[in-house]
This record gives sequence, structure tokens and C-alpha cells, in this order.
Amino acid sequence: PRLEVFKIPPLPENVEALYKLDHEKYLEDLRQAFETVKDDPRIKPLYEAYKSVIKSLYGEASEDFYVDLFIRHTYMQIAVLASLSIALGKAGLPEDICSGSLLSVEVALPYLNWWKTALSSKNAKPRIKRVLEEITGRASLVDWSLDTAEDVFRTLYEFLVEPRVRRQLGEYYTPIWLVEMIIREFDLAGKIVLDPFCGS
Repeated sequence: PRLEVFKIPPLPENVEALYKLDHEKYLEDLRQAFETVKDDPRIKPLYEAYKSVIKSLYGEASEDFYVDLFIRHTYMQIAVLASLSIALGKAGLPEDICSGSLLSVEVALPYLNWWKTALSSKNAKPRIKRVLEEITGRASLVDWSLDTAEDVFRTLYEFLVEPRVRRQLGEYYTPIWLVEMIIREFDLAGKIVLDPFCGS
């Protein structure tokens, strides 16, 4: 007999629960891996390019601030690309699933895929592989074929980037209750609306 695989629906609270569980441990793994390879001539320019973009958009901050945001954005990209790859039925090694290399379009930010180069470092590799395997496993628990009209990654960003940092960066997610009120008040149900201030 064939065993049925239990999968969860792609709802914001489910995605948050999956990727929030032990996320501090995985952020620390990525941070430690980055610390061991940050001076690698193939990785340093990726980080410096990221830091330059963040600095030009948001201004001066401490080096710790930039590194922390870099690691958090890396984790977020890994989770989103793993989810997208699995949702599109792509199978392969965790590093391919989490990097977006199996997708037919380029959606990854190259500087946030620094970890692919870091896999060649014996000190960084075990930490990175642990993160990739965990994220791939978690993304596989979701039944991405179920249609939902919600932004399932909204909560991922909200718990990864603390409110204090989001305020410092000038980033704010419009609360769902406000979106629903606008749709009701302006009779927008079923219509296509362009939000020129939408960041993600």
C-alpha cells in the first residue's frame, strides 16, 4: 500500500512556524560560516556590493548591522528559493534547491548566494549544509499546489528583520486589516491594483 504524505497548506502562519522554528540557530550557523570565509576574494566582493547597496539606500550604520542584515537576508532568500523550487516540482541537491539554480529564470540575488562558494571551505561547509538540508526539508512539508491568495512570506520577513531594524530601514508591511478595509471602502474586490510602494 502507498503511504499518504501529510502536507500543510501554504498559509502565512504555517510558513512562519516552519521557518521560525530554530531560525536563530540557523542564522548563527550562517553567521559563523560567513565569519570563516568573509575575506575570501570570491566572497568579500559579494558582501561589499550588498553593503554598498544597503548603505546607499538607508545610510550609515555599524558593520555589525550590515553583517546581521546580510545573514538575515541570506536566510530569507534560501527559504524563498527552496519554497519556489519545490513548488515548481524541482528536485535535486539541497544546495541547488536553495540557490534557485534549478529554476528556468534568475531570481536569486547573487550576493546572497555567497554560501555556494563557501561550501568549498571545510570550516563553513558543515554549518551551511545543515541549514540547507533543514530548509529544504521544511519547504517540502508544504503543499504548494494549494491556491492561496495571501503573501505567505510576509511573516518570514517580519520575524527575521526585527521591528526596530525595519523602522531604521524605513520598511513597513501594510497590515492585512488595512488592505481589507481599502478593498472594501474603494470597491476594489476582483480588480487589479498597482501598489507603487510595494517593496517585495
